[in-house]
Amino acid sequence: MKILTLSTSGERCGIAAYNTELAEAMRSDGLTVDIHPIDSTAVRTLPERELSAYFKPFLARLEAYDALIIQHEYGLFGAQHSLVAAQRVFARVLAAVAASGKPTVVVFHAEPRTSTRLLSRKRMYWERTRRLINANPQISILVHGDEALAQYVDAGLKRASLWTTRHPLQTIRPVAPARSNGTVTLTIFGFVATYKGYDEAVAALALLPERFRLLVAGGAHPGNVGDDTLARLMAANDPRIEVTGWIDEQDVGAVMARTDIVLAPYHPDGPPGSGAITWAIRHGRPVIASETISFREIQREAGCFAMVAPLDPQALADAILKLADDEAEKARLVEAGFAYARSHSWEGLARRVVDRLGGAGVGEPREGVSPRIDEEVSG
Repeated sequence: MKILTLSTSGERCGIAAYNTELAEAMRSDGLTVDIHPIDSTAVRTLPERELSAYFKPFLARLEAYDALIIQHEYGLFGAQHSLVAAQRVFARVLAAVAASGKPTVVVFHAEPRTSTRLLSRKRMYWERTRRLINANPQISILVHGDEALAQYVDAGLKRASLWTTRHPLQTIRPVAPARSNGTVTLTIFGFVATYKGYDEAVAALALLPERFRLLVAGGAHPGNVGDDTLARLMAANDPRIEVTGWIDEQDVGAVMARTDIVLAPYHPDGPPGSGAITWAIRHGRPVIASETISFREIQREAGCFAMVAPLDPQALADAILKLADDEAEKARLVEAGFAYARSHSWEGLARRVVDRLGGAGVGEPREGVSPRIDEEVSG
């Protein structure tokens, strides 16, 4: 089977990393997997009227492949433009994909965005997307977690079109801690953004004894130019806060060695998954996480987090103090995380994706319909 994926690639981007891991896992089973890259920098420079045309080269490649995987996040299709623009472009791409008849898995990394307003363009373009998915059994939708599944059912997708997974993890690779100098290092990994709870972490740090330090292991997201979180952290010039800037995969282990506890005080309105948390689990670090929907689902299954209420610096500080001095609980959380990692591997997800693609059968373009993107999608 030859599979073509549509995704960011080779960028500092969680979706690019996700797609690369999935592609490598499928290749290890002997499949041919190619990536058609979305250059997010180039897309951000395009005027809105040229967004649809950007995806024509992808559609021109469909005939040479047996099946497709599309990574979806609104910014990939709308860049800095409106949500409506992203929905319109994606609906056009999906219409062309449906016309090709190719078995397709679309991975939704964000919640559905629609509107109850009758004349809303947001509602109109979601309706077009919804109808395309529901009317084409060769298209299936992968979401992360039970809550995301319920959200998409509520938004009108047929249950038969949907399936769910947890965010997969790489092979367990414990990292020995560096020699302690008496400090306790609290680390937040990944892109620096408000939704990750940096304001709450900084406020919690102020409530903790001097031996606690906050390590910010990441940099600003290039597509999130309106978020000033990193700039505020740098401007504070707090001697108890260190900012590493972006770290590459090969540098994660060294940062983990310095880390005592990983923090994930995410806000409830953040994305449904977190690749950064998978780093903590696979490298053997205890995690304190907010009671967001996605983290609660993992906790119910694995019991691998110390949980706190979101947006509550005092609760976060209390949880940090309690866990920092409880070696038995830290060890229990780490072992529970390892068990969870063994149950949710990239290889396992790859097999499920391939089963979905193979089970759908290799389709043919519908009679009289060509996979073009420059035509309006019928309502």
